[in-house]
Amino acid sequence: MTCTRCGRVSQHGDIFCAECGNPLVSPPLAPAEPTWDDPFDETVVVQRKPKFAPWYLVLDSGRHIQVDARSLVGRGASPDPRWPDAVLVHVTDPTKTMSKTHTLVEADGDIIWFTDLDSTNGMSIARGGTEPRQLVSGVRESASAGDAVHLGQFVIRIEREPVL
Repeated sequence: MTCTRCGRVSQHGDIFCAECGNPLVSPPLAPAEPTWDDPFDETVVVQRKPKFAPWYLVLDSGRHIQVDARSLVGRGASPDPRWPDAVLVHVTDPTKTMSKTHTLVEADGDIIWFTDLDSTNGMSIARGGTEPRQLVSGVRESASAGDAVHLGQFVIRIEREPVL
């Protein structure tokens, strides 16, 4: 079965895409003819949560932006043909140091990735309170919960919702 969000072909029996966590929908099957009339013999279908907790970009304003798959983030993020399925995330940057489309953010299960899209003022990641380390433009870099991602002078904290 192919995921309608990311296009990944999933294993038989999967109910969520292993790539993006999107629920998979099976094609309708012809109803089976019951062999006996038992009103208590119906299977109850339950919704299951993806096994990965969502990632959040937390802004100084307190705004939490959930990242489920792929997003383009900037002051005026615009579509990019390389990532036609990306969600556009517009951020108000009072410092005006963030580019219009500054970074590609990709949530991939237990990993969140950032790619500097050749921004004017660059990007860096401060891991666990350390000094920020500059990213190379176009090179994907992972981040963890608690890290601070600097887009120019604008800082976004990375958080994770615990799995229940």
